[in-house]
Amino acid sequence: GAARQKQAATGGLVEFRGMEDFERMLDEKDAWIVMFYAPWCAHCQAAEPDFQQAALQAPIHFARVDAIKHSEIAERETVTGFPSFRGYSGGRFVKAYSGERTVTGFMGFAKEVE
Repeated sequence: GAARQKQAATGGLVEFRGMEDFERMLDEKDAWIVMFYAPWCAHCQAAEPDFQQAALQAPIHFARVDAIKHSEIAERETVTGFPSFRGYSGGRFVKAYSGERTVTGFMGFAKEVE
């Protein structure tokens, strides 16, 4: 509903809770960076603070999805390693990110996806 959209618009990290949320993101056609993570993944945990910080500063939306719990999304997007960072815009996948997992790195990626 409206509250959820308000949260996304004010910046900060959105947690996708299933395929429905993921589909809504594609339907909205806005620019997003999505982090696919696994709860047990140490690299994911290490990247989280910078990803959250970038989410507060970036001009586009940031989200994360538990790729183990919501494996149907990970499979559809052919995500095999964690963490995976992917840019979406205009309702489709734009590019994957493999740079440094820092605020600066994520902000740079946000500009490319925007």
